[in-house]
This record gives sequence, structure tokens and C-alpha cells, in this order.
Amino acid sequence: MPLIPVFANEEIILKPKETREIKIRVPLIANKINLENLVIQGTTRSLKKGIQLPNSIIPKGEILTLHSMVRNSSDKKILMKCVQKIGRCYKVDDTWDIKALPETKQNT
Repeated sequence: MPLIPVFANEEIILKPKETREIKIRVPLIANKINLENLVIQGTTRSLKKGIQLPNSIIPKGEILTLHSMVRNSSDKKILMKCVQKIGRCYKVDDTWDIKALPETKQNT
């Protein structure tokens, strides 16, 4: 499976050093049933602009909306436009073992 782009799905302004949850869009799975676990990661180009996107998993199942945390690591405010490419995703290797975290560890 080729790399799949990840786009911001809303326009926001990130203040310097601010971390915020935003809506994201992955075109191949938007409003569909995802049949494979996918890993999202930020791009070098976004990182050079100060936009950090943490590695995260898109699980199998129905996908209605996706959200991710983003961080402005720069000292300037950043305008993220709707449909701006901020990352990419790819299929999880079959050797990975994916499990949900217990609720007590999800927010740490």
C-alpha cells in the first residue's frame, strides 16, 4: 500500500508552543469502513514549518471523523488551512500487535 496523505480538515491558528486537537482527513478512508490498521505520522516538511503530528493508529472499523493532536513547535503563530497536508499514513506491519490501552493509561 502506498503512503496516504493526511490533511487538516479545519482551518485553525496555532499559537507558539500550543498543542491542540484538530479534525483530520485521510481521503481513502473518509466516511468509510477501514479494513486495515494504519499508522499516521507527520512529514518532514510540516516539521520544518513547526507543525508536529504524533504517530498514531487509525483502527479497523467504521471511520466517521478523525482527530489528532498537533503542536506548534515554533516561536511564531501558524495558520493551518483546511486541506493542508500535515502528515501521511501507511499500513501497519503484520508483525505488530495492536491492543487498546486500559482507560487509566489513555490520558497519560
